[in-house]
Amino acid sequence: MQVYVHKADQQHGPYTDDEVIASLRNGTFAGDDLGWREGLADWLPLAQLYPAVSRPVSAAPPPVPTVTRAQKKSKVEFAGWGAAVQAIGLLLCFTIVGAWRSSENARISSLANPFLKVSPWLTLCCKFRLPHR
Repeated sequence: MQVYVHKADQQHGPYTDDEVIASLRNGTFAGDDLGWREGLADWLPLAQLYPAVSRPVSAAPPPVPTVTRAQKKSKVEFAGWGAAVQAIGLLLCFTIVGAWRSSENARISSLANPFLKVSPWLTLCCKFRLPHR
């Protein structure tokens, strides 16, 4: 069937269906260009006449998302707080382990020297320690 195409205020054609489909795929014709063939009352967009024709895929990548200064600043602040929390956690762990080791040494020393005083903090830590198996 012969198709006429109206593009840029000019009428082109007649074309076969295969020629119009090839022109749509290679970008010569666009989906919003008008087409007419026998049996139609009015001109229709080529996208309606050939709905199954896929448009060529653009080789351009999608736009890069923009990050505002406020978003960058909040990420940096979050990272800073995360590092601070980790440092405090490590310090707490080392303090507990050090106190436990000190209490073990103090207990052994106090058995050898009954006049050696043990800190109440170390004694409290030793009370809540799990027994060895």
